[in-house]
Amino acid sequence: MLSLRGLWRPLAVVGVSVGMAAGVADATVIIHDTFDTDVSYMLAGSTPTEVNLPGGTWVKGAGYSWATPNVDQAQDYLNLRENHTVAAIPLGDYGKNARLKIQADLQMTGMSGDIETGGMLLGFYSAVPAEDNKTPKENFTGLRIFRDGTITLYHRGTSLGEVTGSPVGQSVWHSLSFEVDTANGGIYNINWDGDTTTYSFASLPITSEDVAYAGVATDGGINGRGFADNFIVSIVPEPAGLAAIGLGMCALWRRRRV
Repeated sequence: MLSLRGLWRPLAVVGVSVGMAAGVADATVIIHDTFDTDVSYMLAGSTPTEVNLPGGTWVKGAGYSWATPNVDQAQDYLNLRENHTVAAIPLGDYGKNARLKIQADLQMTGMSGDIETGGMLLGFYSAVPAEDNKTPKENFTGLRIFRDGTITLYHRGTSLGEVTGSPVGQSVWHSLSFEVDTANGGIYNINWDGDTTTYSFASLPITSEDVAYAGVATDGGINGRGFADNFIVSIVPEPAGLAAIGLGMCALWRRRRV
């Protein structure tokens, strides 16, 4: 009878090695803010609650000067306060020639039952729009989700196309994530509420200069509000890099057997 114990040892070594390599290369978190707090605070000037490798602080742009984004102790998520408000944080040099993943939980709601926010933005800024200019898409590169389910791709404030999906439920949490490549250009792996097939775009002429800041914003609507939680920006490995790791480990295993 063939012993499985004899076969398990080399396979286990390979499995652990690949797992460790994948774990190291899986993602490097740049910013992670859960907005969990024991006290209420204004977002501008604050640092993320968990991880902040660049050492930067949140800044506000575009929106009304009196509508300051804040985190309430009783809520533990970001309240963007009013339409056209941008909350952004610098990425330092981490966005240079890298593949970045940005993700957040988003909620759209109105101040009353019959008023809905128009949409929300998640992505990057080459520069933060000036306060009170009411143009959150200025210098914006990323995705805008509108309440009718339309997701629009923007590059430095210019629309590059849109894809329409299902209407967005108001006053409930939704998740959005995607990746951009500042070394080779492109946008990848768009995931809206678990849907990874509906939304795709042909290209994105993105460069390192486009990702000076990562941010989230409200955009459009009448007296609408936007909320965000679990804001994460990370560096993810290029697919070719992961393939090279796998091939290298397989070659090492073959040499060990010979």
